[in-house]
Amino acid sequence: MKTNQIAILIGCLCVPIGLFASAFTFSGYAEGFFNYSLNSDASSKIYPFIYHYPDNRMMNLNHAEFELHTRSDDWFGNIGLHTGRYVDENYGSEPSMLRPLYSASIGKNLSPEWTLEAGIFPSHIGFESAIGKEGWTLSRSLVADNSPYFESGLKTTFTPNEQWSFAALVLNGWQVISDPNSSKSFGTQIQWKPTPEILLNSSTYVGNDQPNSMPGKTRYFHNFFGVFKLSSQWSVATLCDVGVQENGTKDWNTWIGGGVITQYSLEKNLKIGGRLEFFSDPSQVVATGSPSTWSASVNSDFAVLPRILWRNELKTYWNLPHTETMFSTALSWSFEGGF
Repeated sequence: MKTNQIAILIGCLCVPIGLFASAFTFSGYAEGFFNYSLNSDASSKIYPFIYHYPDNRMMNLNHAEFELHTRSDDWFGNIGLHTGRYVDENYGSEPSMLRPLYSASIGKNLSPEWTLEAGIFPSHIGFESAIGKEGWTLSRSLVADNSPYFESGLKTTFTPNEQWSFAALVLNGWQVISDPNSSKSFGTQIQWKPTPEILLNSSTYVGNDQPNSMPGKTRYFHNFFGVFKLSSQWSVATLCDVGVQENGTKDWNTWIGGGVITQYSLEKNLKIGGRLEFFSDPSQVVATGSPSTWSASVNSDFAVLPRILWRNELKTYWNLPHTETMFSTALSWSFEGGF
C-alpha cells in the first residue's frame, strides 16, 4: 500500500465515523519493562530475533497505544497510534510517517455472518498479539516474534455459528504497511471451537515480499495453535509454525517452530505460567542469528489494581553460541471507555 493510499484510507474513516456511527469507544495500553541478563552486561539488544523487550540492563517503554473504535449496525472503523521499542523493532522498514499507525481500517457488515474490512489491522497469524497483557507470558514466543503482528490489505470473515469462523485475506505482504512490490500476498484463517473449552486455529500465508528489482521468492507458511481450558484454573496452548521459501536456486529454505504454554490461576489477581519452545531456521529466512534455538520460561502475573498488571519472568535460551538466562519485569496499564 503506497503512502498516498494510506492517507486516502485514513480520510475515508471519516465516512463511517461521521455519517454512520452510533457508538464510539476507545482503548489504550502502556507497558514499561526492564531486562537483566545473567550472562551479558551489554546494554544493547540481546538477540536479533527478539522483537519485544529487546534491551538488556535498561528500563524502557515497550509499547504504548491508543485506539478509537466506532460501530453502527452496518459499519465499523478503527484508528490507532502507538510508540515504543515494539514499534522501533517491527516497523523499521516502513516510511517514518507510517510507523506511528497501530491501526487504520474500515469495515462493513455484509450480513449478520459476513464482514469485509480494509486497511491496517492485527495479523491473522498466531496465538499472541502486540498487546502484552493479552498473552500468557511476559515475553513473546519465538514463533510469535518471527511471524507477523500486523497486516495491511483486505479481509473478509464468515462466521456461520459459534463453532466455526473462516477468513480470507489479500495482503500487501508479510508484516508490512507499504507495499514492497507490485504483487499481492494471500492468507486464510479457519477457527473451530468444538466446545467452549477448546479452540483450534489454522492460518496460512502465501506471497513474495522481494522488491520488483529482485528475483521473486515465494513464501508458503502455515501457523497452527490450539487452546485448551483444562479446568477453571488451568489452561494450555500448543503452537506450531512451518514455513518454506524459494532461495533463488530452484531450491527451498525451510523453518519450523513450536511450543507449549501453560497458565494457572492461583487466585483472582495472581496467575503463574510457563513455556517450553524451539525454533529452527538454518537459512535464517525470518530469524536472523537463530539457526536453532530452545527456550524455557516461568512467569507470574499480579494484578496490582484492576487495570495495572505487574509481570515477572525468568527465561533461558540454549543451543546458541552461549546459554542466555535473563530476568524480566514489566508494568502495564490499560484503559477503555466510550462516548
